[in-house]
Amino acid sequence: MDDPLLLTSQLLVSVLLGLVLGAGYFYALWVTIHHVPQARHPALLLLASAVLRLGMLFTGLYFVTASGHWERLLAAVAGIILARILLTRWLSIPSATPQRPEEADG
Repeated sequence: MDDPLLLTSQLLVSVLLGLVLGAGYFYALWVTIHHVPQARHPALLLLASAVLRLGMLFTGLYFVTASGHWERLLAAVAGIILARILLTRWLSIPSATPQRPEEADG
């Protein structure tokens, strides 16, 4: 049976790698979306970005779970989800919905 300390450290490393992979994926998505309005070929930009982002993500997940441990995959996916939550809050865009007059006055 594996050492619990070793297993815990491996899962922690997997979560951290998932955070890095997720941050890269979602930041690249954010940059792509902001470049679409100026792009000459927006569909090509979106397609190329999706292929590159998914390739990076799947390659990273492959190396995290190359030894066949599903626990590491689950930990990495948790890190990716955590990165999405953190980046969504950090890169939030102010709401474009108009305020009601009573809300605008304070």
